[in-house]
Amino acid sequence: MEKNYSKVRNKKGITLVALIITIIVLLIIAAVTLIFVFGEDGIIERTKKSAFVSQMRTYQEQAEIYIAQKGMESVENETENTEEPQAISENGEEAEGETEEGEEEQTQALVIINVRLSWSTRN
Repeated sequence: MEKNYSKVRNKKGITLVALIITIIVLLIIAAVTLIFVFGEDGIIERTKKSAFVSQMRTYQEQAEIYIAQKGMESVENETENTEEPQAISENGEEAEGETEEGEEEQTQALVIINVRLSWSTRN
């Protein structure tokens, strides 16, 4: 009977302690990874913020292009219509051009975009 016991004792393999230590190390690595990915300022949150900032900058560029195009159109209209009289409204006053209203709306849109953009970069 002693011979069988000595054969089992001489076999080499992974001990239970080594297996537990390996599992604990893997759990620690997994926890740290989850914190970096899903944490308060993790990779996913930073990606969402970056996507939002990128989209707002795209909107800002589109608004600036729109304003530039409308400005060019108003300049072209003014040069083409320099000899034509001003339009008169129903109550006899000269009608204001749409350019003032349009410029005001465009300015408001840019202000909103700039506020959102500055807010998103702070958060």
